[in-house]
Amino acid sequence: MIAATPPARPVFRGHRLRAARIGRGLTQRQVAERIGTIGRVTVTHWETGRRTPDAQDVGALVNALNCEFDDLYEVMGT
Repeated sequence: MIAATPPARPVFRGHRLRAARIGRGLTQRQVAERIGTIGRVTVTHWETGRRTPDAQDVGALVNALNCEFDDLYEVMGT
């Protein structure tokens, strides 16, 4: 019997957020200000993996950083 392969799923990666932010010359505070509903500490928690942004915050991050969803996520299980 062959084991079933788990479905691929996107996983948020804080190091990708940090790289995108730094690559654009932004501070954590500036990202938080662009989003408008979070503080700098929340951005820190996302970057360190302490927390994961919800769908609404991911959309705000993509807009704030002018990046793609794929820039912040890694597909696991492929």
